[in-house]
Amino acid sequence: MYLCLMDLLVMPCGGSPERFLVIEYVGPRIRARREQLGLTQQELGGAVGRTKSFISQIEKGHAMPSLKTLVKIAEVLGEPVGYFTDP
Repeated sequence: MYLCLMDLLVMPCGGSPERFLVIEYVGPRIRARREQLGLTQQELGGAVGRTKSFISQIEKGHAMPSLKTLVKIAEVLGEPVGYFTDP
């Protein structure tokens, strides 16, 4: 397998940098912050207009939130967007 260096992240060539970002940073950080605040996936989903299932998919790296959804999640969780996306 060949690897590419994209935005300081190593990933398989042809892979999506956005998907890699979700898997490595966004999902686990959303879950950790949500749990730190004592929120359920249902509560977070309701606060941002998404389903519990969609929040679960984001946290597991199976779905990618839109920028609009990520901004809403960040607001509800009380952190800047960069908290969830920066390496």
